[in-house]
Amino acid sequence: MPTPHNNAEKNQIAKNVLMPGDPERCKWIVDNYLTNVEKVSSVRGIDVYTGLYKNKKISVTASGMGMPSMLIYAWELFGYYNVDSIIRIGTAGSYLDNTKINDIVISMAASTDSNIQTHFNIPADWHYSPTADFKLLNKAFEVSKALSLNLHIGPTVCTDGLYTLKNVEPEYYKEKTWSNLNILCSDMETYSLYACSNYFKKKALSILTVVVNKENREGLSSKDRENNVNTMVELALETLIANN
Repeated sequence: MPTPHNNAEKNQIAKNVLMPGDPERCKWIVDNYLTNVEKVSSVRGIDVYTGLYKNKKISVTASGMGMPSMLIYAWELFGYYNVDSIIRIGTAGSYLDNTKINDIVISMAASTDSNIQTHFNIPADWHYSPTADFKLLNKAFEVSKALSLNLHIGPTVCTDGLYTLKNVEPEYYKEKTWSNLNILCSDMETYSLYACSNYFKKKALSILTVVVNKENREGLSSKDRENNVNTMVELALETLIANN
């Protein structure tokens, strides 16, 4: 039977899944990039679509916001629907001056300030940074060259809190520590995706567009964020079909 958060039948979801955070972005992707689209699930405002991109079967669904939400959907896709690969596309905040607004980052490995690792029976005082699947990452790198994209690939960090107290010492030093360690950017979902894919021995990749720079506080409006996702979507889709 379907899961509590997905009422699709097992054969209705493709082996390769594109996963933005925003449910509305899913609809935009399927309207603009996929053909022969079928909505195969609709539960709690999260829809799942399956269609064709360049004649390759792909499903598109949202993770929602934050590590707990990502963990639910990725767990069910990998563990119940036996999905092979998930590529997350989302937005991020940069810690480095040379990672600029609208730049694309691929997360090679994700650290976190959360204790969500305890859900995988990893003690809270252990430090586990799950990684992307190397073959999927390498495919994305090859695709980026074909698309003539300037890509940043490296470590990222995943945080529980979007809003933090600016210039309060613990938070200020946390951001400085990440930049000193050459952490490219932060988001709120990648850690859960990578931990889940590693646990199920499946493939995952997180492709992020920088929408705010935490060093100089520059950023994009919500409208501009929506208008600047095309390149990231195309990179993710081309990577998925190269992996198909």
